[in-house]
Amino acid sequence: MADIYFDVDTALSEVPVNIMPLIDDGDFKSIEGAVAYNAAGMALYWHFVTTAGAYTLTAVTPTIGGNYDWTDQGAAGIYTIEIPASGGASINNDTEGFGWFTGVATGILPWRGPVCGFRAAAINNSLVDGTTIDVNVTAIAANAITATSIASDAITAAKIANGAIDAATFAADVDAEILSYIVDDATRIDASSLNTASVTTIPAILTDTAVIGNPIGASISADIQVIDGIVDSILVDTAEIGTAGAGLTNINLPNQTMDIVGDITGSLSGSVGSVTGTIGGLTAAALADFFDTDSGTTYGSAASGSVVKEIADNAGGSSLTAEDIADAVWDEAATGHTDAGKAGAQLWTDIDAILVDTAEIGTAGAGLTNINLPNQTMDIVGNITGNLSGSVGSVTGNVGGSVASVTAGVTLANDAITAAKFDESTAFPLTSSDSGSTAVARTGADSDTLETLSDQIDATASQTSVDDIPTNSELTTALAAADDAVLAAIAALNNISAADVNAQVVDALATDTYGESSGVPNATASLVAKIQWLATLARNKITQTSTTQTLRNDADDGDISTSTHSDSAGTYTRGEWS
Repeated sequence: MADIYFDVDTALSEVPVNIMPLIDDGDFKSIEGAVAYNAAGMALYWHFVTTAGAYTLTAVTPTIGGNYDWTDQGAAGIYTIEIPASGGASINNDTEGFGWFTGVATGILPWRGPVCGFRAAAINNSLVDGTTIDVNVTAIAANAITATSIASDAITAAKIANGAIDAATFAADVDAEILSYIVDDATRIDASSLNTASVTTIPAILTDTAVIGNPIGASISADIQVIDGIVDSILVDTAEIGTAGAGLTNINLPNQTMDIVGDITGSLSGSVGSVTGTIGGLTAAALADFFDTDSGTTYGSAASGSVVKEIADNAGGSSLTAEDIADAVWDEAATGHTDAGKAGAQLWTDIDAILVDTAEIGTAGAGLTNINLPNQTMDIVGNITGNLSGSVGSVTGNVGGSVASVTAGVTLANDAITAAKFDESTAFPLTSSDSGSTAVARTGADSDTLETLSDQIDATASQTSVDDIPTNSELTTALAAADDAVLAAIAALNNISAADVNAQVVDALATDTYGESSGVPNATASLVAKIQWLATLARNKITQTSTTQTLRNDADDGDISTSTHSDSAGTYTRGEWS
């Protein structure tokens, strides 16, 4: 028998975990009255056996604010746990049977809980909660009691007491009640009707019904309903014909060899795909189509010998020549061929595009401002009298004559000026019009030419001393003054008192502010980072599950770090923060 019974398929808030108090494993007598849900080394198991003998073992992790909330029942050392009806991660109260807990934790002797029975609530209501036993008549299967299940001769005349059924047990209108069950008043043929019918009437009725015959379907009325549906469909189809055939607007006749003798007095508003036979006669309107309707074909595609070809070839007594056709084309008005898709329209489009392009050339080529000529080997015989306002990328050939002026810088190749090509006596020649800055640019600031400057450089290079180099005495005096200045600067830097140092330290500790730690400092982090970590660890919120401890940030909207917790072979381990 179970120790406790619970209603199955019901969320249970407090199921006993242990049947006896939890005992300390050191002295084997002290009651453990404050065991937390995440106690070190906690291992809790749920054993369950169904009434069919199926056994399961499931590990359960106690929680706070979850599906398996752990409750301490006080100093007695008794604990309970929550079991959901469904949706739990490990166990649920959703099956009839028997279950119990076993467990162990660090410092606590192993324990076992009471055997809990789980059965229908109606049984608990009858045996425990209520004062009466509920009986559900649906428990008797349908047709459980049949004629065959009653023993033979279980009810016999001998077993019915004498006088048990007599006239007094029947109601006064028993005959009327029996008749109402046998004959329906609305449709019956009662005795009075049969009595008034002639002898020949009934055979006649039988003959008529024989003529009708047996129904094809379930009954004659069912056959009539089928016929009615077919007639309705026929009426729908014939309704489309309309009065005098007005609804026949989409007739697709098969191939016909018949002659239509009557006249078609109406108009043919649609088109005729083709006429493969011959037409006996043409009306005036049909002939008019030759003159006022576009056939959609051309003269060139007309068959030789056709009416159109013959008329065209013999117009005026002679056939058309190529010259006649050309004359007709060139003499045609341009305005008559401007529709989209015609050759004349395309011709005018192309001519307009050419006019746009040639307009860019301008008068005497004035519009050609961006010509990109290919490589040229030709000689330009004429003179370029205009100005070259842009730049020239490079000149790989020789310039035959002199250049009057160059207003921008010219980059010369290496070794472009050699002794054989340069006359230093006329390097900067003066002209009669040179004066002021022009003369200086050509000769130099002191009126020297390149030749005189070269001579001065040669003379200076041959000297053995330089007049402007300072003497040893001047150097000694200058170095001594610089040394004194350096020593004075060093002395000023060393003039820091202990009070100055103390003030800076106090300011760093008492005045400067530092935010909370953003993560675990490494082993070689600065002292500031390590102090920030200790302050954050001591001040901020910390959450704990059975396996993980989490440090939250100051706003409590994010995690700073986590540390894993575990228990193995009686040793509790807190992992490093990460």
